[in-house]
Parts: sequence; C-alpha cells; structure tokens
Amino acid sequence: MTIRATRQDRHSSTERRFSATCPTRGNHRWGNNVEKTARRIGTVVALTTVIVLGLIGGLTSTAQASTATTGADVQELLREYPGSTQVGPHTVMVKAGITVTSPLATVKGCQFGFLCLWSDAGWSGYRIDFYHCGFYDLGAIGFPSGGRWNDKVSSWINNQTSGTLARYYNYDGVSSFKQVYADRAYHSIAGAGDIGLNDIIDAVRPC
Repeated sequence: MTIRATRQDRHSSTERRFSATCPTRGNHRWGNNVEKTARRIGTVVALTTVIVLGLIGGLTSTAQASTATTGADVQELLREYPGSTQVGPHTVMVKAGITVTSPLATVKGCQFGFLCLWSDAGWSGYRIDFYHCGFYDLGAIGFPSGGRWNDKVSSWINNQTSGTLARYYNYDGVSSFKQVYADRAYHSIAGAGDIGLNDIIDAVRPC
C-alpha cells in the first residue's frame, strides 16, 4: 500500500531542507546593514582625518609664510621701536599715523595722504611717514641705526591731499623751532642739500 505524504508533511519537509541550507531573510538583511554601517563610519573617519590634517597643514604654511616675510631689516625696526607692529614687507607702525620703512623698500614709495621723509638724497635710505596733522619733534623719534631722526632728513615727498601745506623746522639750539621751509602737496625734494637744508630739519608739521 502506497502512503502519500500529506500537503502539510511535504511543506514541513521542504521548510526543514531550506532552513538547513540557507540563512533566514531577516538575518541576511541585518548582516548587510552592519556591513554598510561599518563602511560608512570608516569613510567618515577617513574624510575627517584628511580635513583635520589639511587644516593643520594650512595653518603651518601660513605661519611659516608670515615668519618668512619678517626679514632682518624689519626685525631691526621692531627692536628699535618697542611696541611697534609690522604693517608691510619692510615697514613698521611706530604709533598711529607714523610708520618707518627700511632702505629695502621701493624707492620713492610714498603713499597718498602722507608726508614722507628720507634719510638719504634721491628718496632712498630709511623713511619715516606722517599721516595725521600736528607738530612732530623728530628729536623725540629714534633713528634705526642710532641717534634720532632730527638732522637726518635729506629728501622728502609731500603726497597729502592736493594743496595741503606742510612746514619744516630747524631747532635754534636754545628754546624754539624756526620754520625754514614749506610746500603744498603734491611736492617733492630729491636733495635737501639743493635748497640748503640737508640734515637740518628737526621737526615737521604735515598739516
């Protein structure tokens, strides 16, 4: 007598064979999710590391570039004028409205709005610039290579607003300053010796 398996028996047998050879669909999906999550975390960590290293490298490069632009001439100026700050490749700001530039700067480089004085003829040597109006005693301002700025001026440019009157003074050696020259912007003197004023100026009034 042939005994046929019932539908329920056949179904149970098939289910047992399938279960013995294949993981359940739920377990398979969970494994894929774990793997994908791990990959995403690894990618995020790698990108974060690259970004952080890039930022550190950028900051280091900036610091190195800043240090590289502070040459020996500027370091000398910073020592000569304590509390000054570098405002250009060869220039320091001594105080608001007053800057001093080393001889390495471009010849005849006087910015608009300034009265610029040079220590040598031909707009060369050390330069001191004044922006604000007022009376400035050059004997009160140190000269980079020693001494004071008085009796050091050999050329200048009045590059202030057109028509601005600048005055130049010599100290009488006793108690007062005597005006010895005046000019209106724009005006330049390549050699103070040509007008009898080389190393004579002791004070200026830009405006």
